Amino acid sequence: MSKNHKSGSLVPSMIMLGERYFPGREWRNSLSYFITGIALASLSDFNPEMQFGQITLGMSLGTREFYARWSGGPATYRQAPIDPEYVKWVGNSGPEVAKALQQFMQNDAIQMLAINLGRNTAGELHYVTFRKGARRGDLHIYGENLPTVDDLCGRTRE
Repeated sequence: MSKNHKSGSLVPSMIMLGERYFPGREWRNSLSYFITGIALASLSDFNPEMQFGQITLGMSLGTREFYARWSGGPATYRQAPIDPEYVKWVGNSGPEVAKALQQFMQNDAIQMLAINLGRNTAGELHYVTFRKGARRGDLHIYGENLPTVDDLCGRTRE
């Protein structure tokens, strides 16, 4: 488990399932595309995933729960304090996350979305947060206690 990724990063680009690229400033379009992928996931045999810079967020088809992993590398943005009134916390169930992502995109009062992904094997809470930037096109992502790709090597997701 890497401890190097406690900083958040301005999202420069997003890649949906390795097939569709979105510039970072088009994060609302990319999340909409991702939500559609989640809804259509039962028609496919692959887990819907989206890469946001160093963090990949996906949903397991077997459990319909979300997971995340970190690919390493430098982070450039530190999470600043935010009034809890502007934060929406959700669990990791597919329908709950999809609904929360939709609300985050559409509701300017929600400045940050935090997805609780449960606890890792060390018992630490791990989660991903999306935070709207000062400019409308900016999106920051932050991961806490996420497994790295190396941690997951040899493990499979259902």
